[in-house]
Amino acid sequence: MQSLIIYTFLQDKNRNYYFGTDKGIYKYFADGREVQIGVNQGLSNDKVRVLYEDVHGVVWVGTLKGLFSLDGNRAKSFDEANRLPKSPITSIINDDFGNLIVSTYEFGVIRYNSGKQSNPIAILNKKNGLNNDKILFNFIDSRNKLWLGTSEGIDVINWKKFIVEGSLSTNHYDKSNGFLGVESNAACEDKNGNIWLATVNGAIRYNPEAGDLPETMPLVSINNVQLFLENTNWKRKV
Repeated sequence: MQSLIIYTFLQDKNRNYYFGTDKGIYKYFADGREVQIGVNQGLSNDKVRVLYEDVHGVVWVGTLKGLFSLDGNRAKSFDEANRLPKSPITSIINDDFGNLIVSTYEFGVIRYNSGKQSNPIAILNKKNGLNNDKILFNFIDSRNKLWLGTSEGIDVINWKKFIVEGSLSTNHYDKSNGFLGVESNAACEDKNGNIWLATVNGAIRYNPEAGDLPETMPLVSINNVQLFLENTNWKRKV
């Protein structure tokens, strides 16, 4: 593994280590053994960018061409099994409802619940309410709001409403309504409930207690311009 670029790493609940590289996964067992998981082990695309262990102990692998799960030291293509496009995977998380949420760079967001008999997979994209299908990250805050970063701002979804009612309620924030971060690449929540966003224009802090962000900027109407605090006839030639 020496001289390889490490894009992501993971320690699973059994204390095994996984390192994602451009040549697949290097797995180091707690007992000192090591294996490489690549094309010959089922990882048809070995450009690994995301590693995640879900609540069931399944290790998921996001690559530049699709999503895989590990069964021991073998990789299985989630996209091929479910006839989905093979898109670059940008992040993988769990919610509080047993769902796996996968963001992609070309295909929007995949919601997967292995425990659901009907409709275990749902796709969220521009056709059903997102502003952009090229998602750079996803993050769920303590209020069950799903934050999606894109190159054109932020989409915020009432995730609980979507899971319970199936209704996708999305707010989009960009320069037009005061969000100056534009491209947003990561997010987290601090102990006080503030949401921090990593953007190309620096770090931005959002305090949910201050109320929701405006969806549109207020209209500005200028009725008069004074000169030295006095009304002026601007049409008069000096």
